[in-house]
Amino acid sequence: MAGAGIRQFSSVPVATQARFWIGGFVTVLMTAAAVAVLAFALPLFWLGGDVRYSVAPGELRIDMREGWIRRTKVVALDSIREALPVTLGRGYRTMGTGMPGYCAGLFRYDALGTVWQATTCCADAVLLRVEGEERPVVVAPADREHFLAALRDGSAGRFDPWPGPPRPAGFELLGLLLLVPILLLPVGPSIFFLSPERIRYEVGRGTLSMKSAFATRRLELAGAKASRLAPRRVLRLYGSGLPGYYTGTFAIDGHRAHVSATTVAKGVLVEGRERAFVTPADVRDFLEALRAEGVAVDGD
Repeated sequence: MAGAGIRQFSSVPVATQARFWIGGFVTVLMTAAAVAVLAFALPLFWLGGDVRYSVAPGELRIDMREGWIRRTKVVALDSIREALPVTLGRGYRTMGTGMPGYCAGLFRYDALGTVWQATTCCADAVLLRVEGEERPVVVAPADREHFLAALRDGSAGRFDPWPGPPRPAGFELLGLLLLVPILLLPVGPSIFFLSPERIRYEVGRGTLSMKSAFATRRLELAGAKASRLAPRRVLRLYGSGLPGYYTGTFAIDGHRAHVSATTVAKGVLVEGRERAFVTPADVRDFLEALRAEGVAVDGD
């Protein structure tokens, strides 16, 4: 509720058709993006990743699971030119998934360079140099001796990976907290629907307050002047330029001004220490309120 001596004014109502189509499209797009990200990320945090190795006649299969997504990489045994145990030193992920207990993708190590790996992020591993592969392949079976023997002999076998480092306490909760902002993606377009109704003006106590959906901007009225204006040229410098919701800094006929308006076709320009362009629904009463605050009103 406004204090004594403060008058409130709503902004000019705007047609909702453009807002409906733009807002509806963006809402659907953002919702689809949020669902897609959550469908991938939540199982990844809660179910984690897993890797298994199996040797069958003529091939090595590397089965990976990231949440509910499963992938398989197959390496022909006769294409393996070298297989040797290694201890992975200092390295970092360049592409792929790197989380406690599951490292799959491209990683770079000081001693090995860039490799493709599917491991549990442990240090003990097996490096394979494969014909036709641009980079070495790194796997980490728990039983390296029998795994290397299976590769040499082509004998069938399934091999579990080395146990990976344990997940930190509260890892799942941390993942959930990190994903909360994604849930808010569809909220933005919804606010866009409501934002024009949030543009309000208050005149009183020597100040013009311009309220939008997210902020309030104040303009001191001492020595100010005001006039009706139908801008010829409007250029957004920064802020919102969505239909029915114009807030931020604009160039109005070549001069910078703060805009808090539902339309830039016509409104009121207030010039004091700063310039502001507003669109009160009742222009006459708005100008009278400014005049009562000592503002010089032109053209009314």
